[in-house]
This record gives sequence, C-alpha cells and structure tokens, in this order.
Amino acid sequence: MGKLAKEGISEKETVAILSVLEELLESLDNAVDFDTMKGYPVILSMLSSSPSTEVKEACLSLLTTAAQNQAKVQKVLVEANVVQSLLSVLSTTDMKLKAKVLGCLFSMISNYEPGEKVFLFNNGLNAMKTILFSETETNTVYRKVLVLLLQMARAETPYMVRNGCVFLFVEKVPFRRAGEPVV
Repeated sequence: MGKLAKEGISEKETVAILSVLEELLESLDNAVDFDTMKGYPVILSMLSSSPSTEVKEACLSLLTTAAQNQAKVQKVLVEANVVQSLLSVLSTTDMKLKAKVLGCLFSMISNYEPGEKVFLFNNGLNAMKTILFSETETNTVYRKVLVLLLQMARAETPYMVRNGCVFLFVEKVPFRRAGEPVV
C-alpha cells in the first residue's frame, strides 16, 4: 500500500500493482483484511484524483472484484459513499470507463439491500434512464445498464418505482411483465 501512495510511481507500475491487488482481493478474507489495512480509502482516493483513465479503470476493476457478493466489503464501500461517487462519474464520455463504473455499481449493490437503497435514493434509476435514452452509448454500456436493472427487479427489495419516485412498501412487490397493468 505504501508504494501506491507514493508520488512519482509510473502509470504502468500503478496499474500493474492494482492488478496484483485485484487478484489477491478475490478471496473474501483478503478483501476484508484490505479494509482493516485501510486500503479502500487509498484506492478511492486514486480513483477520484488520478488523471489516468487506465488507473481509474484498474481501481474500478479492483473494487468490482472485492465487492462481488461480499456483504462486508459492500458495506464498507457503500458507507464510504462510493455509490454516489460512481453515479456522478456516469456522465463521462469514455465508454470503457462508463462500463467499468456500471460493473462496479452492480457488484456493490447486487444482493445487498442497503446498497440498493443508496442507489435508489441517489437517483440511480434516473442515471440508468439517461443512459438508456442516449443514442451515443455502446452496446456494452446498454447491456450493463439492463443487467443492473434486471438485478434490481429481481432483488425483491421492498421498493417500487413509479413516475420517477421511490415508494416504500411493507410487502414485496411482485414482478410484472411489460403491458400488464400496475395494481
């Protein structure tokens, strides 16, 4: 971690170190220990401050790998306001970076209800709608948005979206097919 925080390290070296860290964080124990070592704030700082798209993509890949179905890591990242930060990055015109952001969002909120709530209450659905109605996105970006939305629909969280607002229900909302009336 010390080497990543140092000034003067080349972009290529930084990406290589992040790639090795990503492999190590595939293990839940390592991903949790990385939090204990205060590693995520370093990665988040690099993500927000690096001028290099390659470094940002490597940071996003690392966070995506660490958060995949690992509630402890998802909790750390959601509490660090990463969801809000990632939603603001979605306005980028770099399609590869946008696809990485969507993958990271998916990993952070998938099967983690507090992450889904943060996503919904920070206008995540509006961000997805904006992407879907844009004619400048790549098929990869469209696909990632649709997968994320499908996960949200299948998550069975006690939320329903209607007219751009989020309503809380006591019961779970059943999935409805296109064309079926809203009950």
